[in-house]
Amino acid sequence: MVAASLALTVDAYPVRAQDAGDAIGGVFEALRLRETPRPPADFVQRARGDPARLDYQPLADAPAPATKKKKAAELEALVEDLDRARARNQRAARDIKALDAPARAPAR
Repeated sequence: MVAASLALTVDAYPVRAQDAGDAIGGVFEALRLRETPRPPADFVQRARGDPARLDYQPLADAPAPATKKKKAAELEALVEDLDRARARNQRAARDIKALDAPARAPAR
């Protein structure tokens, strides 16, 4: 039933490249899957005020400006810091016992 009504609705709307979205919207409206919203009541429009005069406050800070490119020496220092952190983390990971790891034999 839905497929038949969808096929009839699609045939009723000639589809061109520029208004394919309108045709799809028309299909949804014909099947009552989407409705055009009604205009707001008068008291709502009065409470909202003039949209051109609204002064919204941003929710987040402005994005930080793009940083400048780092020099080769700065990049090398960063690589050395990362290498030291990796080595430190690997040493710390050796001492961690996993739950499913077999127990080590006691030292003699």
